[in-house]
Amino acid sequence: MAGVRVSRSSWALIAVMVVLVNMPLVDSTWTRASVERNGVDVVAEVTETRNPGTVDEPSWWLAYRLPAELDSEQQAWPAEVDASAYDKAAETGTVPVRVLEGKPEAAIVEGQVSHRSGLYITLVLDALLLALFWLLWRRSRAIRETPDDEGLT
Repeated sequence: MAGVRVSRSSWALIAVMVVLVNMPLVDSTWTRASVERNGVDVVAEVTETRNPGTVDEPSWWLAYRLPAELDSEQQAWPAEVDASAYDKAAETGTVPVRVLEGKPEAAIVEGQVSHRSGLYITLVLDALLLALFWLLWRRSRAIRETPDDEGLT
């Protein structure tokens, strides 16, 4: 194994993996910032409310439909919200939503719950890639510092 070189393709593979691992987090962060900065506020019709959680860990979900001028397909979009937003939406049959014009999938519902699991998974995978990068770097340094075996006869 002393003569094995670390190829450029190994470094390229790590670079591609870094991009692939971080792309979903970067995309969702960018989309959320775009909605907050450039979105329009509308009142959406609530089409369904449900709590698929347990008594100890409730999970408040609703489905909403945006106005036709923002979503011509009139698709029902799901969102997890906090209890007060859920109660208000169930009572009124509407929910305030901030949405990007022309991108109905890019929306933030009032009271929407966001989870950090995607961030944690990305950080763990980044740590693993960093460890792999460090091992390859060490290996490539060790190979460069090892003298050739030709003069040892």
